[in-house]
Order: sequence, then C-alpha cells, then structure tokens
Amino acid sequence: MAKTHEKILYIILSALSLLCAGACCFLTGARFGAFFFFCFGAGMAILAAAAVRSERSRSARIILRVGRAGLVCWLISFIIVEGFIISGEKTNPEAENASCIIVLGTGVNGYTPSLCMVSRLSAAYDLLLNNPEAVAVLSGGRGEGEFVSEAQAMHDWLIKKGIDEGRLYMEDASRNTIENMDFSKALIKAEGICADGGAAVVTNEFHLWRSCRLASLRGIKAYGVSAETPYLYLKIIYHIREYFSVTGLIITGRLF
Repeated sequence: MAKTHEKILYIILSALSLLCAGACCFLTGARFGAFFFFCFGAGMAILAAAAVRSERSRSARIILRVGRAGLVCWLISFIIVEGFIISGEKTNPEAENASCIIVLGTGVNGYTPSLCMVSRLSAAYDLLLNNPEAVAVLSGGRGEGEFVSEAQAMHDWLIKKGIDEGRLYMEDASRNTIENMDFSKALIKAEGICADGGAAVVTNEFHLWRSCRLASLRGIKAYGVSAETPYLYLKIIYHIREYFSVTGLIITGRLF
C-alpha cells in the first residue's frame, strides 16, 4: 500500500507536469511538448488516485504496482537520454573555421524572433563576424502564428546587424529538425557551397546533440555551436521536451 509521501510525490509530479503543459502552450517552439507533459501529468494523477484508494481497492493496488514499475523504467530512460543531450551541449572549437554555417530556426512571434532564436542568431553573428569568408544557411519554414518564415526572420535580423546579404542563403520550407537537415543539405548542394562537407550547426544547447546527430546521418560533417537558452525555467522545459523528441526518434529508428 502507498505511503503518504508517495501520494504527495505523485500529486506534485502531476501538478508540475500539467503546469509545464500549460506553459508550453504559450511558448512558441515548445507547443509540441505540451502533449507529452499533459500525458505524463495525467499518468501521475492516475497513480495519485490509485495510491489514495490502494487500501480499499485491489484494482487500485494493481494499477499502483504497474505504475511504479513504469515510472522506474521511464526514469532510467530519462537519465540515459538526458545524458546524451547534456554530453553534446558544448561548442566544437572547429566550428570557428567552418566555411558554412547552418542556423536552425525556432519560433517567430509574428515578425519578431523569439528569445531562443535571438540566442542562435547572436552565436551565428559572432561566427560570421570572425570568419568573413563563411556563408550561412538559414533554415526554417513558417509555422502557426508566424507572419514570416523563420528563415526570413533570421535573414532580416542578420541584415540589420550588418551582415552582407550575399552571405545568406534561406531554406524556408522545413517544419522540423529532420527537414532542416534534409533541405539544408539539398540547398548546399544546389548552391555549391560548403565544398568540404563540413558545417557549423548553430542551435540552442538542449537541441545541439540531436541536430548534429541528424546532420551526421545525412553526410554533413557537423561542428556544433551552442547558443545558450535564456532563463532557467526555459532551459528546464526545453530539456524535458527534448527528451521526448529524442526518444521518439530512437523508437522510430531515425536517430541510430
């Protein structure tokens, strides 16, 4: 039978997960994670209810046992996947000499780049400034609530910062990281840039391991460039969301 502290744990996990699900609904670029947070929160709510009824109901005790085992398995998988994510968060020093930079898009609020996009653009701007021969592929289509494509928003931001338009190539059809890489590779080939097959891949730290892995699978020699995600609460939400994204790709056989 469940102890009081176990019941409280499930209630807290459920409340936090549902709170994160609600936050994701209002965070551009994180809305995909709302579904997963909601499902996890609902699962914890079921366990909390089973824990409360476990003293009087045999079926509740069965649900509780199965739920405990599932929670342990999930926790082990979470630790392993987050280990991969965290292991790939550092910038590769070779990125400074890359002749091509792939900047991965994220949310745009109307015409305005989101906080995560600005952090990526700032990192890309520094690379372009320090390596005048490098060109950049700006990758990202137009999503819900975006008045322009992510590629266009990034293009406009860099132009305002003084980057020569001739150094910027827009890939404005992709809707996810896999398409970012597929379409960017096609553009690179069509334009005859990035002759050595290597490219600096610029994205936020939580997204870097998956992005470089997907790039490598497509024959792109990826040098990761980590853009720091602003605010601690955003880092936590995006790291948890990234777990679900990576796990989904592993289950469907698209990451290994």
